[in-house]
Amino acid sequence: MKNIRNIIIISLLLVGFACGSEEEPKDETSENSNTETISENTEQDSNTPETTENIGETNAEFEAFLSNFDKAKLPYKQSLSEKENSESKLVSQEIAIKYLTAAEDYTTADMLDAFEYTDYYFVSIPIRTAKFVAVVYIRYEMTSNYYVLATYNNQGEYIASVDFANYQLIGAGPEAGHEYFTNGEISASMEVSIIYEETSEKFQISETGEITQK
Repeated sequence: MKNIRNIIIISLLLVGFACGSEEEPKDETSENSNTETISENTEQDSNTPETTENIGETNAEFEAFLSNFDKAKLPYKQSLSEKENSESKLVSQEIAIKYLTAAEDYTTADMLDAFEYTDYYFVSIPIRTAKFVAVVYIRYEMTSNYYVLATYNNQGEYIASVDFANYQLIGAGPEAGHEYFTNGEISASMEVSIIYEETSEKFQISETGEITQK
């Protein structure tokens, strides 16, 4: 009887050991599965960029300002015309104060005074890069058009400007009625030529939007 009881006990122990051995791989597999999932999630997080800001990204307000200009390409030549008549092209006083004051070398008070006899019109964007934007706008005074080339960084901060082209009609004095023209061109290498009746000036726009005389 003792032998039979011992055999039964040993059999039960063996069965229990076998069951325990079969459960362990399941737990290990489950643990491995969780580990792999955590590892994959960690890898995805590490690849997520820390910032979504791109070098050439502009703020919404400046982008709204730029949307008023026609798009153009290099090489660029400014054709002269009479005063723009499209009201949609007219620069509002608020926008002019914010974006054109520095380009005109004015204070805010100067710009407000200028609006008594000056209108500003959007023209074009001949250059847009990851570092700066170049725009052309008109300053219309009395009977004269002055086309201004101005550069800004992509956050709308003023960099530089130059009177690019103009049409002048003398309204009084001994030269009354006489017309003067200045033509402006920008080459593919961003060299600016301001061409007068008998001479010319050249400027270079740098990769960061600076305008320097050559």
